[in-house]
Amino acid sequence: IWSSFLSVQVNGNEVFTTKVPLRGHKRRDVPQGMTANLRRGRNAVKVTAEDERRRDFLIAVVRTVPRKPRELVRAILQLGSSGAEASLERVRSLL
Repeated sequence: IWSSFLSVQVNGNEVFTTKVPLRGHKRRDVPQGMTANLRRGRNAVKVTAEDERRRDFLIAVVRTVPRKPRELVRAILQLGSSGAEASLERVRSLL
């Protein structure tokens, strides 16, 4: 669920904006890319939200590394089932 209005700027450039959808239409909750607007070192990120319940919304920024499928399989096999348990614990501690 999106807020009525949400705008994200990175280094002064608008990355994306969501607005109230047209009547009868729904917005999709899909990831929004911002990599193209990032630069080395520090970046200024500005998030503007307007909604009666804006404190009920969360935003996550996820840092990823491109990997080939073969590399992903190798990393998963090295972790084994204990890696899954450790990952779940880490997520729980962050929440």
